[in-house]
Amino acid sequence: MMTFKRISAAELPVAQKVFPGVTVGLIVDGWADDLLDCVNRYLKHTSAKILLLDIATDESSQLSEKLAIENPGRIRTIHIDKLGWSKSVIALLKAADTELVAIADISTLLTGDALSPLIELINENEDTAAVGWRGVNIDLNSNWFESVPARGEVDQLLGYLILVKREIGIAYPPDKDARFYRNADLEWSLILRDAGYQLLTPQNELPLIQSRHHGYFDSDESYRDKESKKNYNRMLNRFRGKDKILAPRQQT
Repeated sequence: MMTFKRISAAELPVAQKVFPGVTVGLIVDGWADDLLDCVNRYLKHTSAKILLLDIATDESSQLSEKLAIENPGRIRTIHIDKLGWSKSVIALLKAADTELVAIADISTLLTGDALSPLIELINENEDTAAVGWRGVNIDLNSNWFESVPARGEVDQLLGYLILVKREIGIAYPPDKDARFYRNADLEWSLILRDAGYQLLTPQNELPLIQSRHHGYFDSDESYRDKESKKNYNRMLNRFRGKDKILAPRQQT
């Protein structure tokens, strides 16, 4: 069994130099087989660096170390004690040494090069902070309690795969109190839009498929529901009614 040191939050690395390119940031929290499948697809279909933030307590920790050893210069692993979702995302953004960082879930699987279209899209406009695979618009007739799928410029990006400009993501990070992912991605989207930035999804479908989303289906149900509600209520309290920050709507 490989040995490695788990660092504290105070020891988390921050890139001293940042280069052109993209880093895929993955939170490792179990499900080693799915992690391996996800990482192998990025290795096969892209040239991106891969940064693994290991907060797991099972064999996926060993796997994340093994992947880094077997792919020097391509994969880097940070082992740390348990962090919540927002602090994990912030850690990935700060540790990445590229101008673009893709925050992705291991359930989002490439069947081809899905990053290049996103990189091209995010670089088209300096006002674009982030792009993603899936986006939604808030249904204003539902008092902000429902949303509908959307393409192009969107209100919110879903956390399956979000490519963000590192500098902007660090300046306007997810809320520090978001311990669970669900609805925290929606809140982060509005934080970015409130700062004056655009969020985009491509008009064409990307070569991606969705496998089992363990963060939702395999989390403790009471914890999942409690933290999801906290995230959504915090988002509503901060942004509901600020319609001017939302994406333009088509006139009907």
